[in-house]
Amino acid sequence: MYSEETLTRYYMPVSETEEDRIINAKNMIKDAINNNDDLKFFDYEIFEQGSFANNTNIRMDRFVLC
Repeated sequence: MYSEETLTRYYMPVSETEEDRIINAKNMIKDAINNNDDLKFFDYEIFEQGSFANNTNIRMDRFVLC
């Protein structure tokens, strides 16, 4: 159903725009934690997971109308 070229293109790191969205989301989470007196003293790590971490997220340009 899908060509090797199409599947190879699907398995690519996130684009610059998507990377910017990830960074912005992480920064918003950090800001929310650091502005909360009950949470700001905890050690934490924020990371992407799932399709973003696995380079398998579906980009909008990958949808094809049939």
